[in-house]
Amino acid sequence: MQKIIKFYILLSVLILTLLSCDPAYEIEWKVINNTDKNISIYLKTWQDSIEQFNSLSPHLTLFLLNEPNFGTVKSCIEDTKFTPFQKLRILNSKGDSIKKDISLIKNWKVRNIKDEIAEYTLKINADDF
Repeated sequence: MQKIIKFYILLSVLILTLLSCDPAYEIEWKVINNTDKNISIYLKTWQDSIEQFNSLSPHLTLFLLNEPNFGTVKSCIEDTKFTPFQKLRILNSKGDSIKKDISLIKNWKVRNIKDEIAEYTLKINADDF
């Protein structure tokens, strides 16, 4: 009888432990170059000590950042108001800066992928410069 009680107590503790864990998900930030020319992307996150440079060819996608996180994708999407970048500059091949404020979430397209990934995409078109 004591073995059965110990088993049920252990089983209950195990189930409660698993249920109390926050689910994990990822946040992906990416840029799509919808222009016919290369664009330059200068990026610095709050964790980076130096600015990164990337040249993105026409009609390709660049993954800027992949962040693991705990909680739910739905709450992430609801709570995110700004991008996680300390600095993000995008220039066309002539050196012109993008016109829209890319630090605001409203300029990014967001998708919830199977409650496992919050995907933020910024599509760059020729008329954005």
